[in-house]
Amino acid sequence: MADNFPGRNRPGPERVEAWDWRQSERIYGFSSSEDQAHVPQPQAITFDLDLHWSRGGYRPSLFAETDEASAAYLDTLIATELIVLPAATVSGIPIVQYDFLRALARHNGCELETFRRRLQWDSGSFYHLVEDLCEKELIFRLPCRPLSDRSDLFYFCDTGVLHRLFNPKWSLTGQGAKNFAKSWEGFVVRTIWRTFGDTADVCAWRQNDRDEIDLVVRLPESGDCWAIEIGIGNDKRPASGFWVGVRALGATHLRVIHRGLVDRSGQCERVTLSQFLTDRLEGL
Repeated sequence: MADNFPGRNRPGPERVEAWDWRQSERIYGFSSSEDQAHVPQPQAITFDLDLHWSRGGYRPSLFAETDEASAAYLDTLIATELIVLPAATVSGIPIVQYDFLRALARHNGCELETFRRRLQWDSGSFYHLVEDLCEKELIFRLPCRPLSDRSDLFYFCDTGVLHRLFNPKWSLTGQGAKNFAKSWEGFVVRTIWRTFGDTADVCAWRQNDRDEIDLVVRLPESGDCWAIEIGIGNDKRPASGFWVGVRALGATHLRVIHRGLVDRSGQCERVTLSQFLTDRLEGL
């Protein structure tokens, strides 16, 4: 249905991934001097994780001189090179590309089946397209357990692209708070998931609409189970439903990822994403 997509929303030379963050990362470029014009030279360029979340990982966006230049690059990418969708579903429902992408963005962090029902698409057309969107790394899927009637959640891989598909007024007016919170949640989920590697068993935990954990990571070799709560604010604390999940799962490592101060007191450590990545690099 959606074969031979020419989209480029995938890891590669043009995109920096958040899990590669280092406090003193060096990204190689080229010297401008004539005698070394074609010799790669280290340039001390670092990136801020909050800026990466805001602008996404494409280099022309992430390292743009201004937010306006970043936005212009992403708008052109979305309009011309990001992805090509089929013209219609198998049942004949027309697919208007930009409208579909905006609807996909508005449902970022939702269950796939919820989005399908909103579109009123047949399951075959919808999930065929979802497979292609995942393969092209426009979105990724996060299993939702333990309830068997819950479909996977989905999140955008590049949050810069996601934010340009939101209503542009939201950033100026403060609207769309829930959408940006889900964007941050997906950004953190994908970054942490990658740091644990392919052998980790990763999911969201939902017992009902109240008792939930944003991210659960089980490590088969060690038997460790990480329960991770994610908040876009600077004073996130685990809700009562988090502790219900911790007990049900027998979680061994508890973390809150927020944007505030690092607090290692109590049963559940509260850290920033950068501190979490640093801890992982140091084997903590």
